[in-house]
Amino acid sequence: MKILSGVHNHTTFSDGAESAAEMAARALELGFVSFGVSDHSDTPWDDPADCLHRENYPAYLRAVAEVKERFAGTLEVLCGIEKDRESEVDLSAFDYVIGSVHFLPGKSGDCYSIDYPVKKQYDFLRFECGGDKLEFARRYFDAVADHAARCPFPILGHFDVITKYGLFDDAGDAYRAIALSALDAVLESTPYIEVNTGALSRHGREEPYPAGYLLRRVREKGGRVILGADAHAAADLDGGFDRAVTLLKQAGFDRVSRLRAFGFEEIGL
Repeated sequence: MKILSGVHNHTTFSDGAESAAEMAARALELGFVSFGVSDHSDTPWDDPADCLHRENYPAYLRAVAEVKERFAGTLEVLCGIEKDRESEVDLSAFDYVIGSVHFLPGKSGDCYSIDYPVKKQYDFLRFECGGDKLEFARRYFDAVADHAARCPFPILGHFDVITKYGLFDDAGDAYRAIALSALDAVLESTPYIEVNTGALSRHGREEPYPAGYLLRRVREKGGRVILGADAHAAADLDGGFDRAVTLLKQAGFDRVSRLRAFGFEEIGL
């Protein structure tokens, strides 16, 4: 089953390699019915090259509006944002919001990036958690659950991204109990859990975010899933989608959601 839609994508307005127009053109070539741009919201701790500068929000909205007009009638183009827990931004101007956690606050008032690079994960583990990996996991997943509760958004992005570098024993019972408890909390307020295939296409992993045991919990709880490539280049717009569909079927899903101009719709796998 071809999903033919993707709304977790980054452009040169944050840490992507290509413009919204270039990304949309590739989406059209792939036969997408809908395509969304979701560049990173700004935080005080971001590298300026990695997020939307506050003064560039109006230009971002104009640029995506121009792409919408250019592709009208051939491709539904949506303007979204990937909102970090540590950012403050007016969400009313966007068609949709993906909520994600990329930073964790430290005791000194600074924040640590826990998504990239790997050194930052080790710094947080050493200086903030005394080397206790389960404490790190608790603090991360507490932040994810808090983000979902305080700022309701339709899509929760890359739920267990802290596993990216293999720092955690995510097969261990103690770790899984922490992750599952947070997932249950997220599902109380967030209807769609992203199956982030960037883990498959760009990070060489065998499972997406979230991992299989978490996907099974989403299904058991009646949650819905939406595929997101987390593409930073046009070549990755549907990266890992086929593999993700196989894994979703193994987890018991027979349907997946996609976002259209009129809202979310369910399609069979």
